[in-house]
Amino acid sequence: MELNVEEWDEEAIKIAERVRIWSISQIETPNPIYNGPACPFAKTAWARQRVMIHVTPDLDTVTEIKVFNPPVDDFTHVIAWTGWREMSEDDFADWVFTQNENHFGIWISAFHPGFGSDAVQDETDIFSQVDDMCIILVQEYEHLVKASEAIKKTGYYRTYTDVEMEVLDERKEKLNAWKRKTSTCQSESYKEGWAEEH
Repeated sequence: MELNVEEWDEEAIKIAERVRIWSISQIETPNPIYNGPACPFAKTAWARQRVMIHVTPDLDTVTEIKVFNPPVDDFTHVIAWTGWREMSEDDFADWVFTQNENHFGIWISAFHPGFGSDAVQDETDIFSQVDDMCIILVQEYEHLVKASEAIKKTGYYRTYTDVEMEVLDERKEKLNAWKRKTSTCQSESYKEGWAEEH
């Protein structure tokens, strides 16, 4: 059943409240898998008002945020996408991959309710409270990698497999390669501009 504007606004507020409660109870509290909170930075980020929740049925909202309101430094956009049933988990995974291949300094992480749907849930499942929506995080790529490197020393990744650690290393190297490329382009543009002026 399609909601009118007023009904949608009320529903969106309820969903946003659920996302905030989920963060408090699942993301900001200790979890044995991570040797601490699922996100060691979440509690401080909320306290410093460095998080914004968006509730939308339209996946295009994510790309609009990425292009027109990209996060800077430690700011995070948390999107609760309610239209996830319109896309399979495989198609969604391909969408996330494509976004991150063309990242422009912004990284997208996500949980689709179809991911691991056959797995048995337990007390360590941090998405059990929001398994009826798709949670998408939009973050500055460089800050994300720096934060990931910082928590390596805490034992955060102690349960990660070799393959999962390789993914993190590849993500870091991909950022470094992009920074080298953009730095070279900026340097060449500067030289061209200087030559034209002189």
